[in-house]
Amino acid sequence: MGKAGSKDDLLKDDLSELLVALSDKKNRWVVLDGCNRERALQVHKTLEKPFKPLWIPIHGAKEPLLSAVINGTDSDLVVIDARSENDLSHLAKELSLLFSLYSHKRFLILGYGNLTNIVMPVHADEGKFLSLPFSADLSRDDSALLQHARKLEPKYSLSDLVLSPGTKLKFEEAVEYIETRPFCENDWGFRKRHSRGHGVTLLFHGTSGTGKTMAAEVIANVVGLPLYQIDLSSVISKWVGETEKNLKAIFRAAEGVRGILLFDEGDAIFGQRTKVENSQDKYQNLEVNFLLQEIEVFNGIAVLSTNHDRNLDPAFLRRFTYAINFNIPDQDLRAKIWRANVPAELPLGKTVDFSHLALFQMSGGMIRNCIRYAAARAAAQKKSSVEQEDFLWALKREQQKHGEELNRTLVGETYWKKVAPEWENYRGPTPPNSSPTTPRPQGNPPQ
Repeated sequence: MGKAGSKDDLLKDDLSELLVALSDKKNRWVVLDGCNRERALQVHKTLEKPFKPLWIPIHGAKEPLLSAVINGTDSDLVVIDARSENDLSHLAKELSLLFSLYSHKRFLILGYGNLTNIVMPVHADEGKFLSLPFSADLSRDDSALLQHARKLEPKYSLSDLVLSPGTKLKFEEAVEYIETRPFCENDWGFRKRHSRGHGVTLLFHGTSGTGKTMAAEVIANVVGLPLYQIDLSSVISKWVGETEKNLKAIFRAAEGVRGILLFDEGDAIFGQRTKVENSQDKYQNLEVNFLLQEIEVFNGIAVLSTNHDRNLDPAFLRRFTYAINFNIPDQDLRAKIWRANVPAELPLGKTVDFSHLALFQMSGGMIRNCIRYAAARAAAQKKSSVEQEDFLWALKREQQKHGEELNRTLVGETYWKKVAPEWENYRGPTPPNSSPTTPRPQGNPPQ
């Protein structure tokens, strides 16, 4: 619908489009999503004179009182206030019943940003989805979801993500798929044509530190939705049936919250079904089957990241909209990642050479750690800028975390005696020269 503007003219174009949609008798129903209290009052004021609609809450009067009220009105337009309804499957059943019982009426369904993923009943005839511009005042109650997740504030943009050409192409296609989903589902009829499969599920797989979680943040930032990282420790339970119960609570809560679910290290619950040899195998397989069903009918956006995609059940692959592999970056990409992760405010010395640093095989996450280590070292030594020596020292520390040491050939003799592991405990002004008998680290250069 229309572009967001000031509070005074926010609904001007949007309500005009609503009137056009309601005036078209072919539209048996119209869904208007994005109505807070103020906007709902504006809608009521706009519709009162031309339509004299009957307003009912979705949790209001029940049969037979509801039947008497609806049949007793002269207006053919019934407005259903569903702004407080978070269970979309329950709402769809309620609407299906209303559409069947009152075939001579038309319906306007108001949502509070909670109807983005609703699937209308197959016998609902023609209709139209309209959405008011989303803004901060349309906040959803995500308290139920936050019992099993933490809300991330997306800070990365598409330009911050450094990927290989093939990975970048697939990632951009996935973003375009999400951005065009409302148009394809509503205007091009996919929502009406299919009863399920209206959600978007993405699989990001690859070595740790290659940008999978960052990519999820980029998607949330691009499409303007909050990101919820699922806390798997609160989901997986040793008690029979508790894991399924927790998963169901997550998906139901997510349907009422306009956001993106992120299952980090998701192979813990998306694992393969096994041959049943004991009761534990039986219940583990039941959990996987339950999750398959939930993914099939989930109408939101979910991202699963994993370091071990081979551990996933093959049945999940068909249900993923996109599966994108995040590889360890090559030397050219590593140089770009080094440059991209340096803050503009960080003073760099004249000795800094990112092409040299890119010789060392590292993931993007490891490079980001190195930059932070180097800054801390330079600040602690009260330097006016970060030098190449600081980056190499940080690089050494990062490799030691993974049980490796610096490769002397890659470091070069100029810096070796400044950052070599054998002089790590030396506190003199100048490290002694390395002798030919000094043991050298056994690390291998990248292939």
